[in-house]
Amino acid sequence: MVEAIFSRAMSWFEKQAEKEAKNDTLKKFDRLGQILGIVGVVICIIFFGYHLTKPTGFFTPAFGTFDAALFFGINLFGIIPQIIRLVMNRKIPARPFDIINSMLLFVAMIYFVAKFPFDFSHFADPLPMSLESLLSWVSNGLVSALMVLGIIGMLFALPYQTLLYMTIRELPPEAKEQPPGNTQPAKPEETSEEAK
Repeated sequence: MVEAIFSRAMSWFEKQAEKEAKNDTLKKFDRLGQILGIVGVVICIIFFGYHLTKPTGFFTPAFGTFDAALFFGINLFGIIPQIIRLVMNRKIPARPFDIINSMLLFVAMIYFVAKFPFDFSHFADPLPMSLESLLSWVSNGLVSALMVLGIIGMLFALPYQTLLYMTIRELPPEAKEQPPGNTQPAKPEETSEEAK
């Protein structure tokens, strides 16, 4: 019974891995997504950097040097897989960095949920007064709940990411070959007069 379930699970993983391997090359919208992701992280770093350097009160006195290194370091590390995908135009080489990033994020969320050195009543302070209402609804309780949900999600996502990558690595070379792009045989009516 257990062996049958395990065998089915591995068969499903192998099919998912083959699908991922054959869709390794980034499409146009994938590349755009990577660029937007990098821009988004840079905006976040600038936004929270403003909170840290002013200071606005968003980071409480409990937010120390180690907390700052962890908080901003994870944001910076998150850019690495996106840059790899952009430079190599492939997804698989970035997967180990995605896994490491997810592990770091998992540990950081547990740490920050336990310590919670933030005060979200000051979250919107860097924005002009006319725009503060866009973020003023974000509360400590809401963010804590979202972080807990993120931790629970990571408990499932991390093993999935890791096992999928390991399965992709174990695939035979022919299973990783991408289908040729739009090379279809000519239709009978498209055959030239000379060929007839």
